[in-house]
Amino acid sequence: MLNQSPYLSLIICVHNDWEPLENCLKSLSRQQEAPSFEVIVVDDGSACHAPDAIKRGTFAYPIRFVRQSHSGLAVARNTGIQIAVGTVLLFTDCDCILNERCLYELGQSVAQHPQDNCFQLWLSGDSSHVVGRVEELHMSTIRTHLLLPSGHIRYLNTAGAAVRRSRIAKNTQVFEPCAFRAQDTLLLADFILAGEFPRFVPRAAVLHDVRLPIAKYIWKGFWTGYAEGKTYGLINALGVSVRASWSGRFRMLLSMRRECASRSFGVSPLLIVAIRQGLAYLGSILYAWRNPHAHDLPLRAGLGKAEG
Repeated sequence: MLNQSPYLSLIICVHNDWEPLENCLKSLSRQQEAPSFEVIVVDDGSACHAPDAIKRGTFAYPIRFVRQSHSGLAVARNTGIQIAVGTVLLFTDCDCILNERCLYELGQSVAQHPQDNCFQLWLSGDSSHVVGRVEELHMSTIRTHLLLPSGHIRYLNTAGAAVRRSRIAKNTQVFEPCAFRAQDTLLLADFILAGEFPRFVPRAAVLHDVRLPIAKYIWKGFWTGYAEGKTYGLINALGVSVRASWSGRFRMLLSMRRECASRSFGVSPLLIVAIRQGLAYLGSILYAWRNPHAHDLPLRAGLGKAEG
């Protein structure tokens, strides 16, 4: 038994985010009826090494720390994939807190749906503060509009997403290194191109506990839109549509308005979403202006052929 490989490999990438990581790791210690799992923490060139409280902490599960020079989130995740030994690769962020039965529910879904290779967990925000309510509003709207009748979802967010290792071809970079943002959306495009969608796992809950000041959170939207420009160029080269239409976005906005009223969120979350999305759009325009040939980006190999 001691020599058996774990069923799940959790890959968490860190860049100077040690404080929220500690809460994430503690949530993993509270898992109930979870299948066997290991945790791989990839330090993407943080200014300081992992604190002793984390590095030398006693955990009820195997944990490995890997440090690399600062190369970006995509490279860090690929590094984690290379050393992971689990049958299923689970990606989450250091500012995420997993529900006590999250891993159990994921394991159940993977076993019950052998035809599915990718799984999207239930993501939520902390409604006790404004930015958390914005995240909750965003995630709830996505579930409402992108969930398919089949139980799949046209969405992938690596704050809580899993992939069968058998679906990944050997020597393949799952996450595109040149994509600085929206690497998970590019991965979604690869799956869609192969005729697959992520299976939604509603009982595997993950709290995405974003704790940014409101001004920084809003302004981050601009740079997010700019950084995603290259990624969406790659997605366009694949000929896959992953973005909602303008009419779809308008329907989402109306849905957010209704939810704000029904959950007594007030108007602040809706205003923040509108401003942040507007800044993201401006960022994408700036990227297109500075990179007029972005639509000429070459096709990529994607996931390749599955093993077996």
